[in-house]
Amino acid sequence: MLKQQQPWEHLFNDQTTSMLPHTAFFDALAALPDAETPEWQALSAGLVILRMIDDWLDGDAQLFSHDSPELLAIRSIIKALPRKQPIKQILGNITFAIEQSSASSIVTVAPGLLSYAQELDRSANYSLAENVLLNIRRRAQQIDAKDILSECGLKLAKNYRLARQFSTAQEFYAEAVHYADQEGDIAKKIRAQCGLTKLYQSTGDTEQAFETIYQAQNMAKQLDHPQYTRMVLHDLAYIHVRNRAFARGLELLQQAIKLPGLDQEQLQCDLADVLLDIGDIALGAEISCFLVVTAKDRRTRWLASLYIMFAAACNRQLEEFQWYLDALGSLAVSKAFQFDYYWVAAQSYGLLGDSEMERTFYQKAYALDNE
Repeated sequence: MLKQQQPWEHLFNDQTTSMLPHTAFFDALAALPDAETPEWQALSAGLVILRMIDDWLDGDAQLFSHDSPELLAIRSIIKALPRKQPIKQILGNITFAIEQSSASSIVTVAPGLLSYAQELDRSANYSLAENVLLNIRRRAQQIDAKDILSECGLKLAKNYRLARQFSTAQEFYAEAVHYADQEGDIAKKIRAQCGLTKLYQSTGDTEQAFETIYQAQNMAKQLDHPQYTRMVLHDLAYIHVRNRAFARGLELLQQAIKLPGLDQEQLQCDLADVLLDIGDIALGAEISCFLVVTAKDRRTRWLASLYIMFAAACNRQLEEFQWYLDALGSLAVSKAFQFDYYWVAAQSYGLLGDSEMERTFYQKAYALDNE
């Protein structure tokens, strides 16, 4: 009897991911005007580490012993990175793991590489994060490392969702759930359900979004862990807010914020969004200003900047609104960030009573989403 193909399995057979050179990194480096900037140094260091890992996994692990010229050179590259660069510690940990390992295996370097991909994602370098994750996934697939494959699936799904590539994101969520099921890992299944909730809401399938988050809520009750209870409450609030049930959304956010969790910046950002929508402009703008300065996640900083623009429109501060509109609109940003900009600009013009500009920016958003 032929094995029925899972909906995500064609991704394994995609020849474009079978042997991935790190072209995304070369492209990103080529796009930077100055080779002396911290960003250029960080990207080039990451590329060197990735190529070293390829050599280490495909060749002789002994070539990368503690005092080998290759590792000495890489240590000097990492040492030259600015101290405040988050990836300095991450790349250093990867190098140390290789030094300490007697045999080459993706299991050794996967934790560090996953952290590196997460940092790239936090910086909105989605194509670079995708490159790292697909390479980890390819290696993990060779040894059927289910824990690594499930984590890769979750991170790739989030990456594609934030880039508004929803069909691909959905396939990777399915892959993550498949491996999490085999592991018996409820926590990863909750994370997948929460991600799918946001995906369904972004595609306008509100009914499926509610159904999915309620499934996650039942799993969280079974797991009985405050971090995952908070995660579910946060995403349940997200759906209510997106469907203009602001009072219920605010209530859920207030419940979530009392519990421990790792999503503090995103939760504060959603809280600012709700406050602006219910008319508490001063507090919503204050939280947004705080996030613009302090948030580590670039998307959170971007949304907070847009909320400040929206707050200016709420207060009919036309000069300030126009300044933010022009300044943010002039930046070279990803498609996902452009969509956010068009959408909030449209909402802002709606508040100002300019229906023509409101319609123009909504059309730009829809056109971008349908490219």
